[in-house]
Amino acid sequence: MDSQDIFTFGKIIGGSLPIGAIGGRRDVMFVFDASKGRPIVPQGGTFSANPLSMTAGLASMNALDQAAFSHLEKLGDRLRDQLRAAITRHGAPFSVSGAASLFRIHAKPVLPREFREALATPEEAHVLLELARTFAEQGINITNNTSGCLSTPMRNADIDLISSVFDRFLATRGDLIEPLSA
Repeated sequence: MDSQDIFTFGKIIGGSLPIGAIGGRRDVMFVFDASKGRPIVPQGGTFSANPLSMTAGLASMNALDQAAFSHLEKLGDRLRDQLRAAITRHGAPFSVSGAASLFRIHAKPVLPREFREALATPEEAHVLLELARTFAEQGINITNNTSGCLSTPMRNADIDLISSVFDRFLATRGDLIEPLSA
């Protein structure tokens, strides 16, 4: 594990089910060793060694090969390009960030460079909430801050649907968008 002391892993290792894990160098992790009785630092939790999470995690890791990652990156690039094209076409005060399978639509004309700039004003938050509701009405599950991630079963048609819903939102919800441009 190189020279790192400790690593933490979240729900990706559980196939998006609740789980977490820690790992690290032997000299760091020995405090959890229960092979000789009670460990120096006991640990446990609701989902410790949860068989469903572990099975889902193993299935996910087996499915996520280089081809799957390449597919996700192509889908993510396609989506971000289409969202940006819609923004340009409508002259809308939005920007898009993300990498690989992740994306986020910002109700800001200039792409935020750091987290403080990414915080939405109350007006921007309202627009993003309405956008998230518009997506939900079309069966697209996205967070209220309009960030999302793509998954391996998705195809170009799914990306086209997401971008077409966004394009229609920009075309029809000028009542929300105009105040952002002011």
